[in-house]
Amino acid sequence: MGTLLSTKIKDIRKIQHQPIFPLRYDGAYGPYTPITTLEESIQKNFEYLLITEPGEWPMEPSLGVGLKRYLFEDYESSELKKLHERIESQIERFANDNVRLLSVDYSPMSKDKDNNYIKIVIRYRILGSRPIETTFTVDDIITKIPKTESVKTLERIIESIS
Repeated sequence: MGTLLSTKIKDIRKIQHQPIFPLRYDGAYGPYTPITTLEESIQKNFEYLLITEPGEWPMEPSLGVGLKRYLFEDYESSELKKLHERIESQIERFANDNVRLLSVDYSPMSKDKDNNYIKIVIRYRILGSRPIETTFTVDDIITKIPKTESVKTLERIIESIS
């Protein structure tokens, strides 16, 4: 009985697709807590594909959609209108048949345009599963500077110049 249980535990521990970020120590799995399902691993890979900037990977410079680059795009720009096509081509090249893009939506409001804020909603399926919806908010939060801090910093710079 003890050997059978020990074998089951070893089998469970072997199913590790990639680490969960930020890295955290896990007593059961070792140095980090892993993603243990194929679907979740593919979902994380797709999210990384969306936020990776083209050129970020030296050996694969065409990898990545680069959602941050759309921050200062005008809502009527041709670049923003090509976002669905860009994501489709990245899926075709790097995600094979694992991800199927259903839709890409962005609905600007006048206040969002003035604040350099864009909300992109991406709907997709992984391995033919139920639809998944991921919302990306591309604004100055993505650059890790809270809006209130960036405004205060800008005010200080203006004051120091004056």
